Amino acid sequence: MNNAEIKIRLIEESDIPEIARVYADSFNRAETGEHWAEDQALSFVQYWYNTQPDLFFVAVHGHKIIGGAMAEVKQWWNGVGLDHAQLFVDPEFFLNGVGKALLTKLIKEGVDKYSIITFSGMASSHNAFPVSWYKKIAFAPMANWVQLGGKAKEILSKLENGKNQ
Repeated sequence: MNNAEIKIRLIEESDIPEIARVYADSFNRAETGEHWAEDQALSFVQYWYNTQPDLFFVAVHGHKIIGGAMAEVKQWWNGVGLDHAQLFVDPEFFLNGVGKALLTKLIKEGVDKYSIITFSGMASSHNAFPVSWYKKIAFAPMANWVQLGGKAKEILSKLENGKNQ
């Protein structure tokens, strides 16, 4: 497959069910540690479509959607950036330039439309790829920051019970 066979365009509302299936499949098959049911992926994709549709792109090969990229614009202390970026590709199309085409379109649109100066997203640490690819194109762990998370009820319980304060 060559890059001329891949078309990058804005998502259309009618694409939502198909892109949700691609999203779930790409994360489930990539063994990221996340396990997406199609209904969860559908809600997630719908959220992104409603939040920032002008920065939600799909990759199409023939008539098949094979990947997507989206991000939201945020004002930070150091300027405007694209944040919480998501990039996903149908595993059957890995290493064919799809991710590169999607990411290029997303960042270029952010620069041209919003004058962004930063771009951030997360990648699974379960596998060397895609982190190794991101590092090759100037991504790096964010200095002085670490991604934190936890179970909401457990956190709330510790806060309410005064433990670990």
